[in-house]
Amino acid sequence: MNEERLDDALATFSWMKTQGFPVPSIYAPSYGVLMKGCAAAMALEKGIKLHQELLKGGLINGANAHDLLGLNLVDFYGKCGESETAQRVFDELSCTPSRDLDGADK
Repeated sequence: MNEERLDDALATFSWMKTQGFPVPSIYAPSYGVLMKGCAAAMALEKGIKLHQELLKGGLINGANAHDLLGLNLVDFYGKCGESETAQRVFDELSCTPSRDLDGADK
């Protein structure tokens, strides 16, 4: 995804959020796609803004946490050359190493 198309996607997503969807978790799939777009375009500043939104909405480590979004962030930071940030995000994820791949606790 080039940066122009990413800007279009971010503008559309911003518009969607103003149209009355009150539950932050409903946006989780869109955030995942946008994070992948930021990684492909190496748009670090835009991805950081999305990361801040995810934290504010509790979609990373809050009550509405989505582990896949955290992994999208790790991938994004890694592809943008921010390996230390990628490691920090990974270490802060709410999923634990004792979790089985299907999500069941051991």
